[in-house]
Amino acid sequence: SDVYKRQGQESVILTDWRQYETNLNEGCRSVMGNLKRANVLKDLTLSFRHMKQVNDEECKFIAEAIEHLYNNLTKLSLDFAYCNSITDEGLHSLGEAIRRCRKLTHLKLDFCNLDKITGSAVESITKALSTFSKLDMLYLDFSWRNRLMEDCVQDIFDTLEAVSYTHLTLPTIYSV
Repeated sequence: SDVYKRQGQESVILTDWRQYETNLNEGCRSVMGNLKRANVLKDLTLSFRHMKQVNDEECKFIAEAIEHLYNNLTKLSLDFAYCNSITDEGLHSLGEAIRRCRKLTHLKLDFCNLDKITGSAVESITKALSTFSKLDMLYLDFSWRNRLMEDCVQDIFDTLEAVSYTHLTLPTIYSV
């Protein structure tokens, strides 16, 4: 996927990581290193859905790339659904990076079925959301097998009250 290396590229969608399956850590480090140099990038979509080997280290590489792109990034979509090796540490890294992206108008975060995260990780992402005054589109998914504590749900809604958004999607974030 050399699409992100082209000069002037404003949009990158990376969803197929099979070529890096044997060494995802090195592949992610390489791809994110190249993304750091894509200084005009405005739209970034990364999907690692169902890739159980994705862990906190890959989240840190991604966070570093996002931090380099924060000046221009207006659309960000991160899909880590079912990446069960990610812990609070990985989401803390991503939350800190997202917080810097003040120009975002579209934000999609799919963290469903991450078995190793706690309310602390949810709080980190919620704090990142609190830095935005307006988002045209917000999709936020923390749903998983009853592990989201009710106080986290309230924190999410309290934060969202302060954010102006045109379109909001919250899949089931707590179910009994």
